[in-house]
Amino acid sequence: MKSNPSEIWKLYGQALTRILGEAPEYEEHRSNQGILILSGEMVADLNYALIDSGADSAEFLTEAINIVKNRKLPLIVILTQAAAAELNPLAGRLGLQSGGQLPLMQNIPEGIISTSGDFEIRKVSCPDELDAVSELEARAFEMPREAVARVNQQTVLQRKDISFYIALDNGIPVSTVQATRSENICGIWSMATPPEHQGKGAGRALLASALNDQIRNGTDWFYLMATLAGQKLYESLGFRTIDTASLWVSGHSSQARS
Repeated sequence: MKSNPSEIWKLYGQALTRILGEAPEYEEHRSNQGILILSGEMVADLNYALIDSGADSAEFLTEAINIVKNRKLPLIVILTQAAAAELNPLAGRLGLQSGGQLPLMQNIPEGIISTSGDFEIRKVSCPDELDAVSELEARAFEMPREAVARVNQQTVLQRKDISFYIALDNGIPVSTVQATRSENICGIWSMATPPEHQGKGAGRALLASALNDQIRNGTDWFYLMATLAGQKLYESLGFRTIDTASLWVSGHSSQARS
């Protein structure tokens, strides 16, 4: 079942509120076509505006930029393909820097995905493992570890709609990924392998195992927004591009053009 991009973008925004919602300084603002999701951290990759096409899209983008300027926060703005033609010029006039285009991808698996590699894959279940997730994300995405840890609060371990997975190589955590569930639909997030552990198959082994765990627990299909660096990996596991987002950044983001 292939959903239209607007429906998946709505799921994307809803999932972001859950991922960042544990942050102590969390704040969100909504309109009919957009959502502003702020962790309150001084890291662009932890603050998002997602805007689809609609009557109030330009007004909401302007409002979102004014809010983050007042709070002195960096921000990533995601403009869906439907909204980009109208809003890209406005984003430039508002002082944002273009981060290129990134694909929104969907995977409708036909069954369990084959796995390979000698990595140990764990579903995170304790604070020490969650600390390892924060460390891997911070190193892979060039973010302050303390900021990532404040978003990855230990209370998230009690939630049924969010799962973290880690891959270990000889007992050393080398890769992590996150999944969010909404009934039979699963979002994939924060696929993070620090540079010194890349190119060894850990990311693919981890992601395949995470997808299989979600399939066994009732997931019918998956979505994610890929970086250009990760797109080939996702395609190898069955993901296909269904929309292309324009990325705009206030501050530094490892997602921009990577």
